[in-house]
Amino acid sequence: MPRHIIRTKVAVVGDAAVGKTALTKSFLTDGREYPKNYEMTFGVDLFTKMVPIPDTNDAVELFIYDSSGQPYYEQLLPKYWDGANMFVVVMDVTNPSSARSVPTWTDMVRSQGAVRADAIRGVLVANKIDLEARRAIGSAEGRELAAALQLEYVECSAKDNKAVTVPFEMLALNWHRMFTEKIASFHMIS
Repeated sequence: MPRHIIRTKVAVVGDAAVGKTALTKSFLTDGREYPKNYEMTFGVDLFTKMVPIPDTNDAVELFIYDSSGQPYYEQLLPKYWDGANMFVVVMDVTNPSSARSVPTWTDMVRSQGAVRADAIRGVLVANKIDLEARRAIGSAEGRELAAALQLEYVECSAKDNKAVTVPFEMLALNWHRMFTEKIASFHMIS
């Protein structure tokens, strides 16, 4: 059992059919579960997973809000994201319009954050890299987009369970680092 459990709220966002639910379920089940058929998310599904922090007795518990990408839910989603500390924005490398909407999703989540909008940590996930023959968004283009939005960048394939843990582990490590730095500065003041 971890000595410290630090909790954080993570919004998973992006256009419909980019693979948000597949990515989330692959991460939650350590790659054992991949939805074979498209499952449209209605509103938001909430999941939790504990991420152990290497070389510590700590863990970060992620409260993951897997959000619908349907325009119908656009007005509802920010209520669920209120207080989010971190987010994952997913795009489909075979669908250029999903990349064009990344700035909009990023702005929507950052406007609902618990801390200053520029301090909310995010990761841009380029999903479906297993579809190399249909790829329309290159690695360089994805990295450039992420840098422009001050996001980390990860390429993955939820279907092949390739790098699905990376964005969530990055956020957990980042949250743990922020937490321990705050505790250290608090002890220095006392």
